[in-house]
Amino acid sequence: MKEASVKGNVIDIKEVMEKRKGTISCCIITRDEEEFIADAVKSVMELVDEVIVVDTGSVDRTKEVAAEAGARVYKIDWNNDFSAARNSAIDRATKEWILILDADEVISKDDHEKIRALIADYPNGAFLFNQWTYTNASSTFGWNPVPQGSKMSRGALGYFENQQVRLFPNRRTIRYSGEVHENVEKSLFEENVPIYRTDVVVHHYGRLKESDRVFRKSVLYLELGQKKLETDPNNTKYIYEIATQLLDLGRVDDAIKHAREGLKVQPDNWELWNILGLAYLRIGMKEEAEDAFARAIERAPAIADLYNNMGVALMERGDPANALEYFKNGIVVSKGKNANLLRNAAAASLALDDTDEALRYITESIRLDPFMPQSHVIHADILFNSNDFEGASRELTKIKFLPDTPLKVYLKALQLLVKMKMFDEAEKIVLTAIDIYPDQFDLRYLYGKVLENKGAADEALSIYQRCLAEQPDNVDILNSVGCILEKRNELDAALSYFTKAFDLQPFNSKIEANMGIVLDRLGRGEKRRRGTFDRPSSAIRHHPPLTTLSGVTWPTKRGTTRRSCTSPEQSSSILPMPIITEQFIF
Repeated sequence: MKEASVKGNVIDIKEVMEKRKGTISCCIITRDEEEFIADAVKSVMELVDEVIVVDTGSVDRTKEVAAEAGARVYKIDWNNDFSAARNSAIDRATKEWILILDADEVISKDDHEKIRALIADYPNGAFLFNQWTYTNASSTFGWNPVPQGSKMSRGALGYFENQQVRLFPNRRTIRYSGEVHENVEKSLFEENVPIYRTDVVVHHYGRLKESDRVFRKSVLYLELGQKKLETDPNNTKYIYEIATQLLDLGRVDDAIKHAREGLKVQPDNWELWNILGLAYLRIGMKEEAEDAFARAIERAPAIADLYNNMGVALMERGDPANALEYFKNGIVVSKGKNANLLRNAAAASLALDDTDEALRYITESIRLDPFMPQSHVIHADILFNSNDFEGASRELTKIKFLPDTPLKVYLKALQLLVKMKMFDEAEKIVLTAIDIYPDQFDLRYLYGKVLENKGAADEALSIYQRCLAEQPDNVDILNSVGCILEKRNELDAALSYFTKAFDLQPFNSKIEANMGIVLDRLGRGEKRRRGTFDRPSSAIRHHPPLTTLSGVTWPTKRGTTRRSCTSPEQSSSILPMPIITEQFIF
């Protein structure tokens, strides 16, 4: 307990009595958190006696919003030290207990009485709370689906959990240390303060929206982590944290370098072997990834997610049989409760043409986690391979209503819908995907393919020509434009596109066949067969949309007939997509 105010030898008894009531100061540090801070403050106003907000340099309305919500707000200069900021807030606290909260967190009112009881029953203790970080990324290590009926998830599908000391006595000797991942445990141990584990939950929403804000925080953590490592270069915990941040930021080579350095210090660190494997897998070094995951499993055989990562590496190398064995082992270790392992086992079984086994795995995966788009597209693939097109279409429709659907899931869904000739549904899916991923060139091209298959050649041609403005040497699009122009009897123009595509890929049999069709129609088939046909003299030019001609057959020099051009499905197929598997990023 803080000492009461002393004037000479006179002690203010009112202050002493007030502190003995178990009063609480909630301490929050902020920076550019205007969208979250009001909820954080309001969530504890009925529990605590004061809310202290220390702002480290916000340029938005964080300070004003916090004050309006009822907090006492202070501003400090940021010196790249989270512990210093935490301690600055604690220094301003006037009550008996310190409750730590972040600006993007809240505590449910349902837990207020639990916290009051802890203070009353254990007046000299500190307390671990469970931080639930909500995320829709089920490939996150330790991810759990949100409990049914949860009112605190804000629409998130799941969360991962870790325990942190969040409530402790307000004493001058209890302060935070560590510049990045700050903690108060060291001073609690030094003061012989017992730490109790509780079931109080802190709800953390900061990862629900990926944005520049999240990226900036990752960069900041990396910079501070590197600074921390300079003071203790052999600390493998620091090395692992830096390697993880580097991998998150896409700096794979640097992540590999740090993981290797850490393993020189601590060769049996399974987390470093795992992050090394993930980094290798990111750049296609599959055998190296397998070796790293094998070493991680050897050192930590009870971690189910390691079997998943090894299985993904084997799937990437085209070895679904061995991948399935690892997925099965992981399922055993997880006691059948890991939806990702079950989903990946379904993908491996499908690759081995065992649709019955695949269906069993994917059904259980979806039962455990019904909100993962990857699961529904794999389920659709299984049903498609079982000739249940109606069921496959029904599964694919579900992904439109699920959040955070990855691009590769949309691409796989489009591939299946086109194979089933469900072009209207494919158009809906591709437009949804374009709205989410507007800068993805492949999606715009696939929109053209879907329109072409629907018979909307005018719209398809317009999209293709915009795509060619970005990628003038894209062979698939050149071939697709040639097919449309050939069907419109613009044979010279069609030949110019086919010729350019053939020059870029001279061994592409589909393009060669399409050139032959056009040359036959132009009466130059004999020259083509002698290999002496003339190149078109005019450069490729953009053509205005014309009326579509379809289903025409044309006589050849030999008196037989041949289809006017390789059909759109055949001439430029939807991008091939592998069976989807998911790895865990720690």
